[in-house]
Amino acid sequence: MARFMDKRGVTQVDWAISLAIFLLFLVWIFFFTKPLFDSTSNLDSLADIVEKHFKETVTIEIEKIPLIVHSNWTYENEPFLIDYSYDPDITNYFLAVNKSIQIKDNKMVFQQDISNTTTIINLIHSTDLSFPQYKLANDLTSNERWASVTNFIAYFDNSTLDTISYRGPTKIFKHQIFIDDVLQTNHSGSYTNTSQYAKYVYSNQALNFTMYIFTENPGISGEIKLNQVIPGLNKTMKIYLELVNYTDYYMDRVEKGEVDYFFETCEEADDRNFIDLYDDVLGGVAVTVDTASKTKICGEPKRANLTFTFQLHNSTRYRLMFHDGNYENGTKYKDFNEPVIGAIQSYKGIDVEKMNNLTLEDYVSLREGWNFPLSNNFQIEVWNSTSKIFAYEPVEQTTQTNIYTKQFYSYILDSDINLRKVKVFVRVW
Repeated sequence: MARFMDKRGVTQVDWAISLAIFLLFLVWIFFFTKPLFDSTSNLDSLADIVEKHFKETVTIEIEKIPLIVHSNWTYENEPFLIDYSYDPDITNYFLAVNKSIQIKDNKMVFQQDISNTTTIINLIHSTDLSFPQYKLANDLTSNERWASVTNFIAYFDNSTLDTISYRGPTKIFKHQIFIDDVLQTNHSGSYTNTSQYAKYVYSNQALNFTMYIFTENPGISGEIKLNQVIPGLNKTMKIYLELVNYTDYYMDRVEKGEVDYFFETCEEADDRNFIDLYDDVLGGVAVTVDTASKTKICGEPKRANLTFTFQLHNSTRYRLMFHDGNYENGTKYKDFNEPVIGAIQSYKGIDVEKMNNLTLEDYVSLREGWNFPLSNNFQIEVWNSTSKIFAYEPVEQTTQTNIYTKQFYSYILDSDINLRKVKVFVRVW
């Protein structure tokens, strides 16, 4: 019995020693192997931190918004009025060199040359950049009472159009608006001036009638918007003008002829939206609305009167454009050039200015701002296909040999949406 007990005691001692050796082995693995694994894993995570903050600091996004215009005519500095409520900051937009853009009251306004086929106007937008705004040299002068461009001047009374002169003589003596044959007189008026246009707004409880005079455009671009739903059905609006110095009229190939001043007769046509009154020597005026209208032209001993009558809509476009020559020079204003917004394309890349500004940042402060451990360091390099174009690193060069390197591809992106591929190296230790 004693021998058996002694043998069992020896076995328990051996087992305890073996267990102790095994535990020491595990401790050895833990202290000598795990740090090597953690070091690589930790540096990889630190490289991810640098990559993330570098991208956030230097990356910009640019949108290209194509505005597609189909036209049968060629125009210079054609005005465009687009309902727009996305981003009102005009410094975030770029149209073209020496082209101006305005965004006010949920309306984007600009001018552009248009060809007689299809014109694609690429509007550039970015909230990450500030684009130059061109203050154009132009022929527009205006105040609350009048606005003029070359050969054209329009007079207003509390933002109501009064008279218009073209190349000297007065052409329009009266301009009135009616709703259901009731002359609209009780209203307020406002005037706005930019480097591109003068804007006059006639406003009452029922509607806003906005008129723009654009630089290098001898005429008026207008828009009528309802302020409320007017009670009753079949409400109509009538625009009435009195004009002089025009001998003929043209609506289309059928509806055309002389203005009868002698017998004081009238000509009427339904479902028309355009008429051009002209004199071969003194020029003409094209009058257009963007809805089917009853058009009536009457001669009087000294003046002609023109009436457009149409159904009220939430929004109606209106235009008066003066021109030289006969109706052939006015028919180009028969249609409104309404741009169609195409598919918006988005681009992301590195902005060179933002990247170079990093070199002005204090390394210690930037490291702290990026939540990068003070016990570690990093370096960033950007290379094109042939050379290094950017570097950011500590002032003191490292002698550390355990350096972890991460690389990824990106693109340099400029405001003209030119993309250049680059390789970015992130080194941490």
